Amino acid sequence: MATTAVIDDDSVFAHLLREVLTDAGYDTRVFRAISDVYEAEARESAGGDVVYQQLRAMQPDAIVLDIPVGRRVAALALLDAIRSDTALGARRLIICVPPDGPAGAASSLREAGYTTLVKPFDLDELVALIDHILVPQNRYMLRG
Repeated sequence: MATTAVIDDDSVFAHLLREVLTDAGYDTRVFRAISDVYEAEARESAGGDVVYQQLRAMQPDAIVLDIPVGRRVAALALLDAIRSDTALGARRLIICVPPDGPAGAASSLREAGYTTLVKPFDLDELVALIDHILVPQNRYMLRG
């Protein structure tokens, strides 16, 4: 079974995502500790090493990362830490961006090679996107 990690500061929405992804057949873990990431903005760590270390231990197949408007700096620091980590950098990332974020934020992230979803998005769209980016792994899992 493929694994997904959801990192979101909205605990209700994060748990809804977990429910939807679990129903879709993914072993999903929610990191509500995203607030730890935001609290860590003043540190020059990996953008909140609590979540970062938990991700390194989990090694999820896909990571869904919310980039909230007011706490973008810390979330982007975590994103940089994930991408620069040799173990986590190869993981599939889906970045959820706010519609009222900085102009061109979603397109800039897409140009940098990230998969993005602009909020609000349809939950079925998220499942379909994860299914799509993990197709080779899902096929392997079904055969294994």
